[in-house]
Amino acid sequence: MKFLIDGHTYLWGGAIKDTFFLRECIERDGAVLVKRDHSNSSFLFNGAVLPQLKWTESAITLLANEKDLAPLHHSLRCIVSSVDHSQWWWLQYSPLEVQQSLAELQSALDIPLLIRAKTLQDQDADMFYKIRSDFIGIFPYVENIKIVSVQEYFPQTPPIPPNLWTIAIKERNVDEWIKGGLISSGMLRTFKLLLELTLLPKGTLFLIDEFENSLGINCLSQVADIVKGRQGDIQFILTSHHPYVINNIPLSAWKLVTRHGSQVTIRNVSEIPALQTASSLDRFYQLINVPEYQEGIA
Repeated sequence: MKFLIDGHTYLWGGAIKDTFFLRECIERDGAVLVKRDHSNSSFLFNGAVLPQLKWTESAITLLANEKDLAPLHHSLRCIVSSVDHSQWWWLQYSPLEVQQSLAELQSALDIPLLIRAKTLQDQDADMFYKIRSDFIGIFPYVENIKIVSVQEYFPQTPPIPPNLWTIAIKERNVDEWIKGGLISSGMLRTFKLLLELTLLPKGTLFLIDEFENSLGINCLSQVADIVKGRQGDIQFILTSHHPYVINNIPLSAWKLVTRHGSQVTIRNVSEIPALQTASSLDRFYQLINVPEYQEGIA
C-alpha cells in the first residue's frame, strides 16, 4: 500500500497468514526502512539487524516510537472509515456552546459527526451553506437541509426526549419538513459524505467501502466529483464494483484483491498482464474479462 504523509511516500507490503506476518517490507521515498522474513528469521531496520520480535504484529506497531516510522504509525491510527450506521442521523445531546473553529471541529474525531455538524451549522454559516448548496445541487427538488430540534420541528412525534436532534429536509411544494428516518438512504448517505469530507483534517486516510452503495445514478457521478475535489489533502481508499467509479480512478491507483478461502492477496495493476494494454476499451470491461477476475478479484 502507498501512503503520502508530510511530503514523504511510504510503501508498505507483505504477506500474512492466520494473523501471522510471513514477510513485511516498508519503504520511505524509495529507501528500505524495514525488511523482515519469517522463513529465515531476519528482521532489518535501516540496515541494522534486530532481535526477534512478535511476528503477530506489524513492524509499524513494534517500532512505533522510531522517528522514521512514527508518522506512518500515527496516520494508520487515524484512518477514518465511512460506515453507514443505520441511525447516525439522530442523536440526543446538548449542542456544544464553546466556539470552535473548523480546524478544531476537524480534529475532534472522537465527537459524533452529527454533533460536529450541528456545531458547524451554528458557528460557521458560510461553510455549512456550501455543504447545503452541494447537496441541493445533487437533489435540486430540495430547497433546504439542516440539523433541527425534534421537539421544535416534529412536536407530534411521541415521545420526544429533551435535546433530541435530527437531520431534516424541506422539499419544494411540500409544506412539512421531512425528518431523518423518512429521508431516502441515498440522500442520507450523500449528506453524510459531504459532512465527512468537510469535517476531516488534512492528511486523513479516508476509507469508503462500497462507494456506490445507496447512491443512485442521479447522484453517483456528482458525489464522486466532490470526493475527487479533496484529493491532495485527503488520501482515499475506495472499494467498488461500479463501472463509473472504477473508470474514474486512475489505473495506476488500482489495487486488485483476490481471495482463496481465508488467504487474501492484494496486487498492483502491473502484476496483471491482461491490463497492460493501450487498448481504448473501457477499463471496467477489461477488468471483468481478465482471467484473474474469475478467481475473485474485487
